[in-house]
Amino acid sequence: MVNVTCCGGQDRATKASETHPNRPPPDTRNCYHSDGFEYSECDREPSIDNDTGKPKGACFGRGGCNACVADSSGGYCEYGTRDRKNYYISNGSSFYKLSPSELIDRNKENTQKDEIRIRRLMKDSDRKTMNKIRELQIMGRDPIQKRESISSTPVHDGISDILTNLGISAGFTILFITLILYAIKNKIININS
Repeated sequence: MVNVTCCGGQDRATKASETHPNRPPPDTRNCYHSDGFEYSECDREPSIDNDTGKPKGACFGRGGCNACVADSSGGYCEYGTRDRKNYYISNGSSFYKLSPSELIDRNKENTQKDEIRIRRLMKDSDRKTMNKIRELQIMGRDPIQKRESISSTPVHDGISDILTNLGISAGFTILFITLILYAIKNKIININS
């Protein structure tokens, strides 16, 4: 089975409906004229249907398949030069040019919708994980592996005790030498007499 990616980067197997072949993926529905989407040809460049004379394909006359950008508000067509891009959405039989304020409003809406989508996906992922854990527990397997503690041997205990004692004595020795040097420097202890 070939994995087909429709215009706007939409995976045909998961985003489009085989039972509703004329319904575009929700995230790119604004890239198509009404009845302009066809499940079997969702990755094709736009053309005129020979039977009906209607345009088929994403962003017909507005940059084609590559111009279709998916978003949670239904997508849009991004068309124009690199310095001067225009943004269009389909209103059924023609394309409507978005004003800068409408584009900003869409981005605000998309941000809110994306936050909701992310929360739903996280809850769904948590639910699936918990279901898998419960399933494994029912089957008698412990899904959460416990680490085995490393048992210390008497040799390890003896070496760690020796190193601890060496560290403590080295610390006290350094402290004692520092105090003597401080006392000599501040003439608390006079070494000349």
